[in-house]
Amino acid sequence: MAAAAAKDAPPRKQISGPEGFLLWESFGFPIDLTEIMADEIGMTVDGPGFEAAMKEAQEKSRAGGKKTGGPTLLFEAEATAWLNTHKVPTTNDAAKYITGSNPAATVRAILTLDGFVDSTAGKSGPFGIVLDQTSFYAESGGQVCDTGAIKCGAGVLTVDDTKVAAGFVLHSGTELQGTVKVGDACSALVDYERRGNVMPNHTLTHVLNFALRTVLGEEVNQKGSLVDDEKLRFDFSHNKAMSIEEVKAAEAIVRTQIARKLAVDTREVPLAKAKAISGLRAVFGEVYPDPVRVVSVGAKIDDLLASPGKEDWKGFSIEFCGGTHLGNTADAELFVLMSEEGVAKGIRRIVGATKGAARAALATAAEVAARVKACDALSGPELAQEMATLKGIVDTAVMPAVERAEIREEMVVITKKITALAKEAMGAAKEAAIKAVEELAASTKAAGAKYFVVQLAEGTDPGAMKDAALKAFGAGIACALFAADTPKGKAICYVSVPPAVGGLDVMQWLNAACVPIEGKGGGGKGGTAQGQGNKLEGLPAAIAAAKAFAAK
Repeated sequence: MAAAAAKDAPPRKQISGPEGFLLWESFGFPIDLTEIMADEIGMTVDGPGFEAAMKEAQEKSRAGGKKTGGPTLLFEAEATAWLNTHKVPTTNDAAKYITGSNPAATVRAILTLDGFVDSTAGKSGPFGIVLDQTSFYAESGGQVCDTGAIKCGAGVLTVDDTKVAAGFVLHSGTELQGTVKVGDACSALVDYERRGNVMPNHTLTHVLNFALRTVLGEEVNQKGSLVDDEKLRFDFSHNKAMSIEEVKAAEAIVRTQIARKLAVDTREVPLAKAKAISGLRAVFGEVYPDPVRVVSVGAKIDDLLASPGKEDWKGFSIEFCGGTHLGNTADAELFVLMSEEGVAKGIRRIVGATKGAARAALATAAEVAARVKACDALSGPELAQEMATLKGIVDTAVMPAVERAEIREEMVVITKKITALAKEAMGAAKEAAIKAVEELAASTKAAGAKYFVVQLAEGTDPGAMKDAALKAFGAGIACALFAADTPKGKAICYVSVPPAVGGLDVMQWLNAACVPIEGKGGGGKGGTAQGQGNKLEGLPAAIAAAKAFAAK
């Protein structure tokens, strides 16, 4: 009945969001390609559903990257209402912009799964602590939160997550040593080593935005970003894939700004004045506070405000942003563009890396490139095997997009060389096979015999064996031809029995020969048949079996 119901159901008109996301995440289908293919068959793709599925996956990914694997604390309207009702002051988080700052603070509230408590004594985690002031950055604007520890006199909480809501910053975690109470004096200890890898990724996201506008045009607009301690991810509007030349150009611009050691200036500016700055970029549809924080790479904010309409400012990265940033682009050390792909119709995504992650990616690329170069000294099956291995490595290794493309170009050259050599070898093998069979057919006929069995040279393919067997067939001589395909681990057999040779069944002859190589075959019409087996070491026994069958 289920099958009948499915058969009677009206044809689908739309690919769901989760289905589109599955195609993108698991099979590498960009959503814009899915939309094009769907349109060709009269279907549409649920774009909002795709975005929702992606957002859900991102949230799961972020949660998975945190140390907590169990329940998490909800820090929403109900919690902030409780804090306001109980006269808890909002958190002063100005110190988050002072790298290295670990301010002395006071515990103002403690959140558990059972609600707010005065002490962690006797309670189970996770725990959330609200302080009067903090240096922790709460996740927002695409930048991940800070991690670290809240250290009080009698207890230490390892902070895995930092959230902000209604001006309150919640530091949460599951690992608590000792006891923490409301009113305790404590230190907010940010993991600055980790943040030191987040900041260059955030600052260079801004520089990348500038580079993309320079290379692709002013119509490029930011559509989303994610910045953590391993990478930067930037979504932008563009209606086609970037060429490798465009990728290389954008990467070069970012690297040039690192090499120029540009100062990064940040300041809160009245919104109206900030919006008047020429070349300033903001995310379309985003609601910004007043005053708003301006981040300028290479241009002093004093100068921007003194001459806001100056055209020169369009040559700098100037954005609204509340994240943490480097003081100088040189501190990013290095930048590589790892990938560029489509994630939705008209939306592209770039992933980049800085500092150690960038160096590691380049080192991997150099190692793989060296292996590809070493292929010049290889030949035959060894070369083919190495190229097959390298293809898998190049497809999956963590390396920059430009280097990956260049390595693939080198591999294409080698592959063409392998193909040409293989074609040449196949031609030579075919000529040798035909010559050998012609000579054997003539000598067999001269001796008054009706058949012969022979193993041809390594690399003789089925097509060559067929053409060679035709020579014996035309001479009225039956033959069983064998060849080894060592790279594939196969033994090949081709038999032919012309009408003039009676008492020798072509299929029975083939089947007898295939037993030792654990093979099978087909044919029989027109007096020819062919087969192959995976037991290459059985080839000598197969030749003996063919001889024994024909001699009966």
